[in-house]
Amino acid sequence: MQRNLLACFLVLFPIIVYFSYLFCFAVNLPNTDDLPAIFDFIGQFYPFKSEKWPALFVPFREHVVVLAKIAAYVQLLLQGTLNLKILILLGNLFWVGVAYRLYTIFRQTKLPLIYFLPVTLILFQFQFAETAFWTMALWSNVAVLWLLGESLHLLVDSNNKHKSQFRWALLLAVLAVFTNGNGVLILPMGLVILWLKKENIQKMAVWLLVSVATVYFYLQCRQNINSDYGIASNLKVILLGVFAFTGSYADVVSGSFRWLAAPVGLLIVVGSGWVGIKNYSKRTFLPAHLFKLLAFLGFILATAAATTLLRTGFNGLDALFLGRYRHYSALALAIFYLVLLGGITWQPQKAKMILVAFSAFALVASALSYYRDWGYRYFQQQELTADTYNMRFNNRLYLHRQQPQPLENYFRQVADAHIFAGEPYKILQKPVALTSPIPIKMNWEIAKNQSLDLCNEVIEVEAEAVEYSLKNGHQSFWVLSNTKNSYLFSGTATKASPKQFILNGTYFKKGLKGEIPLCQIVKQGEYRLYLLHTNNQAGGQLYVSTDFKLRF
Repeated sequence: MQRNLLACFLVLFPIIVYFSYLFCFAVNLPNTDDLPAIFDFIGQFYPFKSEKWPALFVPFREHVVVLAKIAAYVQLLLQGTLNLKILILLGNLFWVGVAYRLYTIFRQTKLPLIYFLPVTLILFQFQFAETAFWTMALWSNVAVLWLLGESLHLLVDSNNKHKSQFRWALLLAVLAVFTNGNGVLILPMGLVILWLKKENIQKMAVWLLVSVATVYFYLQCRQNINSDYGIASNLKVILLGVFAFTGSYADVVSGSFRWLAAPVGLLIVVGSGWVGIKNYSKRTFLPAHLFKLLAFLGFILATAAATTLLRTGFNGLDALFLGRYRHYSALALAIFYLVLLGGITWQPQKAKMILVAFSAFALVASALSYYRDWGYRYFQQQELTADTYNMRFNNRLYLHRQQPQPLENYFRQVADAHIFAGEPYKILQKPVALTSPIPIKMNWEIAKNQSLDLCNEVIEVEAEAVEYSLKNGHQSFWVLSNTKNSYLFSGTATKASPKQFILNGTYFKKGLKGEIPLCQIVKQGEYRLYLLHTNNQAGGQLYVSTDFKLRF
């Protein structure tokens, strides 16, 4: 009994830590694509107007994010206000749902619960923090995986005695299409599964007809979207991209181990395929649990192929290592582990070796993901705070771009309707008061570039004598101000070496840095440069450059 309780605690511990970290660092502030995907919809649709219902299906790039819009609208009806932090916490429950579906598959192996530990260690870490703290991405890019898992589970287990399972599987598959762009892939997969199960022609016909109608409506929603992604055409790049996407979890030190991604992806694909073929050759069919796992992996590979085709054309293979995609790789590795456990009969000693090997690797990767992401969380909070401040008091967003989309209008529409309050930070309640600053030395220069997209003139600034504070509620901003306007920009710092962190707890080196783009500011009058340390609930410390002046 005690051993089972200990195993249960160990399996759940990564999930508890994951959500504790989320609760600590998630904020009720919009993150880039939340504005066109959610705020624009809320601004048009609330309060309910029947003539505005088509806004539910207005696409965002290649995605029709109906589920994200519905979640925001329902929250607004229940709470009277939009709270993105709550939506972030709820959206991460989809990932718990994916883990639970893997657990139900794992139970069929009859192994002790402790053998499920590597799965939660692999899944609940922050290599994909970009997605985990992003409302729109959670309710589309993660939700689609939960919908896939439930749809596949019901479809594989459906039979003539339980016809409702087939109907629910089809409904979830249709919803997946209007949750994220890759949800379209579930429909042909479902048809293949029905064919492999040798289901009757009536079920296959119903699935096919509903699929055709769904895809047609989806394409109608997207017909006015012009995609400038381009399509990769080099077969070697496509294959390399698929394996790198699938194995990107192996890049545990953010770039230093990218060379491992493709080999690990290849191992996952070949190893899982070999286990599947071996089991099929023995029985002329696949056990249900193995069938579900391989179908799940097939969806990830199809997503990898689509991402490689549409993203690498202009970003190169670097696009495949973004944090927004790494949850697919984490899921692929967890599936590979379960395929090995459930598809091969192991001697107890070898099974324990697999458990220890995967647990050790996942534990190291998880620890490194927290270490790497910890400092970035503070920078991300500052960026979101600065964006919100600039939208609220300067009607500006994306100051680093030459010709940004006017997304600040979506924010103002919702904020002015008093249905989004954001975080109650003192700095967001009124324009910053630049009184009684302390003069300090700041090193600065105006750097120029030839970018066609990013701002061509950027002030690079550093205050060497100031330390970055790693305390909850504390933020650091550069403030560029004249007599009429004050623009906020997030402060940054350089990370110290892991050795310094281990020996004396030093995470950042001394000195505060920043980049201040000039192309979107009002070019009028004389600007001064300030450095503001603020406590979200109270005052702060203000510094001013002793030698900075910028006149227009």
